[in-house]
Parts: sequence; C-alpha cells; structure tokens
Amino acid sequence: MNPIRILARGTVKNIWLIEWNHQPLVMSTLTINDFKEDFQANIENLIKFRSENYRFIIELLGVCGNSIFTPYYLYGDMNNLREILNAQNSNFANRLSYCIRYVEILHFLHQNYMVMCDSNDLTKTLSQYLITNDDRLIIINDMDALPQTINGSIKCGHRPIFGEFSAPEQRYPNNEGYDHKTDIWKVPDVCHWIINDGRNSKSISFQLRLLDWIHQKCKSLKPDKRPETIEIW
Repeated sequence: MNPIRILARGTVKNIWLIEWNHQPLVMSTLTINDFKEDFQANIENLIKFRSENYRFIIELLGVCGNSIFTPYYLYGDMNNLREILNAQNSNFANRLSYCIRYVEILHFLHQNYMVMCDSNDLTKTLSQYLITNDDRLIIINDMDALPQTINGSIKCGHRPIFGEFSAPEQRYPNNEGYDHKTDIWKVPDVCHWIINDGRNSKSISFQLRLLDWIHQKCKSLKPDKRPETIEIW
C-alpha cells in the first residue's frame, strides 16, 4: 500500500488516496476514538446495503482495523458537478436527471427510515455524494450520520443548527425532534444549484420556474405538508 495524498480531513475520519496493486483506492481512517461509534455506523451501513444497492451507495472494498477501503472516483464529490456540466454544455434535461437521481437516493434512505444529517449547508450536503467515473451518476459517499426514524423523531447532532438551508424545525432555538421531511426541505436548494449554470441566463430562469410548483411544496413551513420523495420525481 502506497499513500499518494490526503483528499480530505474531517471530524470523524481522514480520507487518503492510496495505491494498491497499481490501482488507486480511497482509504478512510478514524481520527480519534471519541468518534468510533460514528465510524462504525458507516461501516455497518455500507455492509448492510452493499449486496443490493450499489447503484445508490459507494462500494465497500474492505475494512482493516480503523480503516475503510472504497473505490476512487476521479470526478470527486458533487461540489464539482456544476463545473463538469458547464464544461459539457449540459442541457436542462441532463441537469434535471441529476436532480432526479438525488431525490431517488433520498427515497432509498427514507424507505429505510434514515435521515441525511450531514446536510446543514449546501457544500456539506453536496460533499456526501460522489460522481462515478463511468456513467457520472451520483452515489452516497458517507453513511455515518443517518439516524433512523423507525422508533420516532430524531435530532441531528448535539450542536444548535442555524441557517436557512436547514429546515425550520431543525434550527435553533427549536428543541423538538423531527423526521425525514428535513431532507425534503433541502431538495429545491440542491436542485437549483445543479440546474443553474452560474451564468444567470434567461433560459435557466425559465427552466427553474417550471419546477416552482413542486419546490414550493417542499418549502412548506409545516413538515407534514411537504411531499414524499415519490411525489417529487
């Protein structure tokens, strides 16, 4: 095993690009034992779903001690998607397909009673998904912060949450639990970012208006008034 460079440093884990038998791989290593529970949750979720859901989650290649090994994707995470689409002069239909793919992944999570908690801002949310090398779809990169609602409401972390990107019921000073509808609140922001090429053209503005009817429902202040994922795509 030959370490090449570090890709990212996080609270729970550090992520390295390594070479193994002349092939690039990603090695994620636990930072400190205080976060071992979260690190182990990631491993357990990857193992639990790997047999049938490769189309939605990253492939787990192996585990050794406090290290996880997964494939390396050249295009990186979803924060790079707009640059890639702009370079391809991607049209509305193609960009919309990524929005739909994102909602399909949320649907998979919600079917399994999970909520995406690593999503308090747009950049953090996009970092949870990788762009594959072949068909350039997006897949879940990280499964360590996916609390389940099967036994009732959940809370994401122990720190107060601020900012309009997060759903109203998540934000300080609210102290009550919530459910998967927090993910639905964020769909319009993620989708608008994907579709908007950053040039603020009139055609893009028109295309985004076509989605207003469903996105307004997603932004309902009352969680129970927001649609389910199956109603969005």
